[in-house]
Amino acid sequence: MSKIKLQAVGAKVIVRPIKEEEKTKSGIILPESDNEKTNMGEIVALGKLSDTYKDLKEGDKVLFSEYGYDTVEFDGEKYFVMPDNKILAIVKD
Repeated sequence: MSKIKLQAVGAKVIVRPIKEEEKTKSGIILPESDNEKTNMGEIVALGKLSDTYKDLKEGDKVLFSEYGYDTVEFDGEKYFVMPDNKILAIVKD
């Protein structure tokens, strides 16, 4: 049986948040806090994007605005749903 896939509607983007591990200078990894906001994620679904954002694709790691998105939980995972114009940059490795 195939897993249900999300599909964005309109000029929306669905992003899975990525939390970067935080380390102290001595190398101790600090525990995550659910209260911490992240503004980096991976695109999991795209709607019909405006021309300015047509280069976005699923799997892109992106930075997005701190405000103006909805947080949803689907199939046990947290996602952000936002207008395409909230994407600020694509993170290149």
